[in-house]
Amino acid sequence: MSHRVRPSPASARHVERAEAHDLTTDGVSDAAREIYTMPAADDRAALVRGDLIDTAKRAGLRCVALVIELASTPEHWEAVAADFRRAKMVGGSHRPGLAAAYEAAEALMRDDVNRALAYLANDCGLSAEEWLRVTRAEQGR
Repeated sequence: MSHRVRPSPASARHVERAEAHDLTTDGVSDAAREIYTMPAADDRAALVRGDLIDTAKRAGLRCVALVIELASTPEHWEAVAADFRRAKMVGGSHRPGLAAAYEAAEALMRDDVNRALAYLANDCGLSAEEWLRVTRAEQGR
C-alpha cells in the first residue's frame, strides 16, 4: 500500500520539502498547490470567543467563561448573554466590557459573528479590522 504525503496547510516546512522535489507523480505537488490556493483561516469566531472568555474571567464569571469555551448552540449563547446582562446590572457600568459582551453573546446566539465582532470593536473604539489586528496580537495568534 502506498501512502500519500499530504502536508499540513499550517506547515511551511512541509511545503518547502514538497517544492524541493520533483513530485509530479506522487500527488504531493497537488497538495502543495492546494495549500497555496487555500484562503487564510477565518479566526474571527475564535477571537470573539477568546475576548468574551477574558471579559468573563475579569468579571469573576468563571462558569460563564467555561460555557463560552464549550458553547455550540443558541441556548448556550443565550445563557451567556443573560449572565453578562445580569453581571452588568449587578456590577454596574464601571465593569468594562460587560455591555459589549452581552450584545456580542446575543449576536452569537443568532450565529452572527460579524455583529458580535462589531460590538466588541465598537466598545474598544476600534474598527473591526483594527480590533482583529489588536486582538490577534493580544491572543498570540
